[in-house]
Amino acid sequence: SFLENFYGFKLSDTNASTNVFTQSNAGLVYSVRVIKQGGIVRVVGTGRNATAAVTGSDTVFFTITNTEYQQQTSTPEYPISNSAGTGENIRCILTTNVFATFDPIGVNETFNIDFEYRTNA
Repeated sequence: SFLENFYGFKLSDTNASTNVFTQSNAGLVYSVRVIKQGGIVRVVGTGRNATAAVTGSDTVFFTITNTEYQQQTSTPEYPISNSAGTGENIRCILTTNVFATFDPIGVNETFNIDFEYRTNA
């Protein structure tokens, strides 16, 4: 909408809700703020491995299901997040509306999420 280009639309989403995203794996916890302004979406928050095992690479945390927030068809985005506990880099990927981690996440390890992408809308 016209106003959306000037004033970003903000919402919050977690693994327990389905406002914009949906949880893909049990035991993977996330809490994000989503700010959409025009055709740009920014996602800021945290993710945590609440399972009893270290996650493998390509672990899916959430999928973008709302068409107004879906990623523009293009090459994948490669955001770099960092562990809240150790500060180490955790490589992530957003491709075809799926947010996943490239690097293993330790048991109960929390990492920061902060990336933006273009939408089709």
